[in-house]
Amino acid sequence: MSYVTSVRVGDGSWKGTTHSYFLYWLDQISKFEDLMPASNHYLEGREKMLEIAVHIIDELRIVKQMAMQFKTQ
Repeated sequence: MSYVTSVRVGDGSWKGTTHSYFLYWLDQISKFEDLMPASNHYLEGREKMLEIAVHIIDELRIVKQMAMQFKTQ
């Protein structure tokens, strides 16, 4: 879990593409959830962790802003 919460796209710690990062990140979260007891199966804050991990990518920040605008409308 410490790796999933600390690796960032664009800071040099991830050597692959953004797409491969998403796939890897989702795989790691899935593995972590499989290790958790059934009562704690949903990992709270998963979306926020991913948002933090990719905040350096302008296009993804724009998508987030647009989603917030649509939600407000």
